[in-house]
Amino acid sequence: MRKSNQSVLVVNWEEELGKLDELLALLANAPPSPESEIAREHIQSARCELGAMSAKCELDLELARTATSRIADVATRRNAQTILLSLPSDRRS
Repeated sequence: MRKSNQSVLVVNWEEELGKLDELLALLANAPPSPESEIAREHIQSARCELGAMSAKCELDLELARTATSRIADVATRRNAQTILLSLPSDRRS
């Protein structure tokens, strides 16, 4: 059973990593703005911390949520928020 739990964690980690990569690509292709750049920096930092499941990763994701909520481009903001909301619930504040 322990091996099964580890497999689930790996799958969830890979899924979350993929979502963060999707979000980084979205923000890289969005109209330039200070908020998009700040969000990208926090997402990149969270991506680096992801495997450790650390408080730093959670903080970076929360800061990214705050930054994305201030993106002026409606489509980018909505898509970024949708991706952030799709992350596992234990990451959401």
